[in-house]
Amino acid sequence: MVKPWGPGRDAIEKMIGDGELKKIAGYNADGTDLLESAVRAHASSVLLKVEDPRGAIILAYDAGRLACEALLAHQGLRARVDNGHHAIVFAAVTAQFGKRFSDIDLLRRRRNELEYPTHGVDKADDDEAQEAIVQTEQLLDAVSRLMPELAIWN
Repeated sequence: MVKPWGPGRDAIEKMIGDGELKKIAGYNADGTDLLESAVRAHASSVLLKVEDPRGAIILAYDAGRLACEALLAHQGLRARVDNGHHAIVFAAVTAQFGKRFSDIDLLRRRRNELEYPTHGVDKADDDEAQEAIVQTEQLLDAVSRLMPELAIWN
């Protein structure tokens, strides 16, 4: 059953009007491939957890980002392609689907600290990696349940 848009509609319309989101069509308006990529990235993060916690966190983040992009693509939407587009993706899905998606933005910030350290190499441990993996797993589960209920944005 496809649900009509309610929550977040005004935010999405504003993002489209401001050029932060654009409408896409055809093959690109199917989030299935992006979700499959997210699942593979998540599986890779699990494998890296002990040997490379930093890499596992970065891959867990990538899995969450891809899953959120899959939600947008499945609605015929895509974030602009330039600086800050990841934050736009997370703002769009949080506006529509609620707080359960807001934690991915915290993981984005942690990923940025690991990728672009300001004081030498930023370390991560396997407990932190496990937390990121669990968070992403929950996100993937939510996205998998939401996608079949979505239709093209109008």
